[in-house]
Amino acid sequence: MKMDGSKSADGIWSEQHGGGDAVLLLVHGLGANGAVWDPLLELAIQSWPGKIVVPDLRGHGRSDHRDNYSFGTMAADLAGLIAPGARVSIIGHSLGGLLGAFLGSGWFGVEVDDVLALSVKMKWSPEEIEKGRAVARNPVKWLPSRDEALGRYLRVSGLDASAARIRRSADAGIVERDGSYRLAMDGRVFGTASLGVRTIVDAARCPVAFATGEADPLAPSADFAELGVPVTIIGGAGHQVPVEAPADVWRLFSDAHRSAAKPSA
Repeated sequence: MKMDGSKSADGIWSEQHGGGDAVLLLVHGLGANGAVWDPLLELAIQSWPGKIVVPDLRGHGRSDHRDNYSFGTMAADLAGLIAPGARVSIIGHSLGGLLGAFLGSGWFGVEVDDVLALSVKMKWSPEEIEKGRAVARNPVKWLPSRDEALGRYLRVSGLDASAARIRRSADAGIVERDGSYRLAMDGRVFGTASLGVRTIVDAARCPVAFATGEADPLAPSADFAELGVPVTIIGGAGHQVPVEAPADVWRLFSDAHRSAAKPSA
């Protein structure tokens, strides 16, 4: 799959396909990068009528590292990739789903029509939050071989079971220097990406549909039910639903998008 990629003046890498005012924005989850969407892109390119934009979030993949990894700064990065006046639909996974809902608040100057938020972790314990902050404080770990680095990327991003389907993502997930290898991701992203979930969900002004994998250990359907958030369960899938079940995700998005486009009675 060939996608045209470039880095913005703000240091955010994105790939684009097609053109037009109807934009489909695909936002990956914590620890991954935009190339993780390749299995779903094969379907989206066939039927989406406008432009598809696939970024690497700040501190991930081919985008620059920054000191601030708040939800607000990451959402603002994404807004900067959208041309004024464009109408936007979003599919986001995990952290990306939450950022999609945040863009749907209207606070970032982007006209969002609808969001499909996949596998968003709805509940965070104090212990989980502190664990993320501890990971963020760890020094960069350099590894002696490319294979070791690739394996670490796949484990950290939760993609080890899907390695054969996301080869581009694995390649973009590591960097080399002087014969040693490390993750392309800035470990500090784990320090701030777990706060204010329900506040952001409630702020969205556009339709937001939630879905999660039947066997997702991070975003179980019970957590959505406990918080009163309707969720569609994707059978047989775990946390990485865009990779594990791309056809189901695209069908779910297409149905939700058509529903959101219908004029209200």
